[in-house]
Amino acid sequence: EGSYSSDFVREFRTFTEELREFFSASSLAKQLVKLKASFSEEDCAMIDTFLDAKRAVDSDNGESKPLELLDLMRNTTHLRTVVAEALSSGLRNDANDRSIAMRQKYRMAEIALENFAFTLASRSINQLEQSFEHGESWGILTSLMQESMLHLGLDKYMAGECKSIANEFMSWSNLDLRGDRTSALKLKATLERTRRLLNLYRDQFIETFGERSVVLGQALGVPRHNLDMYAESETRASLVFQTAKLCSLALANVRDVLDLSPWDALVSGSGTGTLIAIDTIDPAVIPQTEDAKILMVKRATGDEEVSAAGTNIQGVVLCQDLPHLSHLAIRARQEGIVLATCTSESDLEAAKKLVGHHVTLNATQESVDLREQERSAMATSS
Repeated sequence: EGSYSSDFVREFRTFTEELREFFSASSLAKQLVKLKASFSEEDCAMIDTFLDAKRAVDSDNGESKPLELLDLMRNTTHLRTVVAEALSSGLRNDANDRSIAMRQKYRMAEIALENFAFTLASRSINQLEQSFEHGESWGILTSLMQESMLHLGLDKYMAGECKSIANEFMSWSNLDLRGDRTSALKLKATLERTRRLLNLYRDQFIETFGERSVVLGQALGVPRHNLDMYAESETRASLVFQTAKLCSLALANVRDVLDLSPWDALVSGSGTGTLIAIDTIDPAVIPQTEDAKILMVKRATGDEEVSAAGTNIQGVVLCQDLPHLSHLAIRARQEGIVLATCTSESDLEAAKKLVGHHVTLNATQESVDLREQERSAMATSS
């Protein structure tokens, strides 16, 4: 700065700020502050409350408690709702440049709030996974699901269904499921309804944008691998993915409360083959033969592709939970490979006894069944 005039420095800073605005790179806080001039007094107070809560969470070095993250998530939902309502009226055909520029600022703020909700949901999931307790955690988890569904409704995808599901989660937010089997079953039904909606979103998004992105990308010279991954990666970068993770976490704990099967079918279907136990989905450890195979995998990151790991793989049993919208689950679904997860040590020990044998894996939304084909010895239960 010392070698440049103060006027130049001032103009350069102004130019840099305008450049950030043009490329939508301004921080969320700056975007909201600039909108305050067009907000009501009540809405300005809401912005101030949100920014105060955000600063508190940002300064805690990742140590915020789940309740603090939930409160900030609620503030984010309320604020995004206000911004979305301001955008719902549309734009006049004779709108001047100033009105168009202001609407652009509103839209970018709305997108930034949705992205921030994605971050909050991710942090909340990490907190809950580390210390889930069957008391306070249930209220936090169901409230997070409620806020997430409200955000999805703001995206205008099946908004009525999203709002209805959000209302159901609000009803369950004050329940203690311990010893209350009826309430646990009702919550399970709501979570399964949510999962069906999320899976439908995934399928429709990939169907709508998958092929079109390939056609457009090829015309622009984009590498084919990037094109094949575009629609899926957009899904995983959205709040839908975090909501699916919340849903999986909740369902796993509901199954525990209800003492239900710990199996979860990510891709339904039936497959037969020799059961092979491996640590990871790695081509180097999978026999590269033409024989049909069922893989029993100890761990996965969720970024693997089954078909790339070997030939004639008919099914996968994963010894951990996995989000339904993970890359592994999406690709397995597209390739028609049965995929199920299990977290029960006793069930997995029973399954390990079938390693090396020819087995059949049947997976439905109601149950998962792994048995030796010749002797019909059950290894899991529904």
